[in-house]
Amino acid sequence: MTKTVQLSLRLVGPDDQIDALQIDRKKYVETLEKFSDFLQFSLLLAPLSAAGYVMPIEILTMREVADFLKINEKTAYKLTAAGKLPGFKVGGSWRFKRADIESWIEKRVNEGHGGRAACDD
Repeated sequence: MTKTVQLSLRLVGPDDQIDALQIDRKKYVETLEKFSDFLQFSLLLAPLSAAGYVMPIEILTMREVADFLKINEKTAYKLTAAGKLPGFKVGGSWRFKRADIESWIEKRVNEGHGGRAACDD
């Protein structure tokens, strides 16, 4: 599931206040736009909690994924090596984004795979 967040930024206050502070309006707007781009990129990397707060990205090891899924580590490795479990390699070691594993679980449950063995894909 992808969540989209839209940010809009605008100057608040009379123009004469901005002029009095000797702020270059164009540079101010460009800075706000860059900050907005940064926030949007950051939110893509950090999923939102149900309450709408930004959650840090949690990276799991193969052992942690196996524990999380309550399966043998060898089974987790086989699923990952076969491309059935979403992961990526750092050096020679597999790593997983917890959010990807949770999405994978939801997808399988929604497709009706909940009653089948994990290796029966």
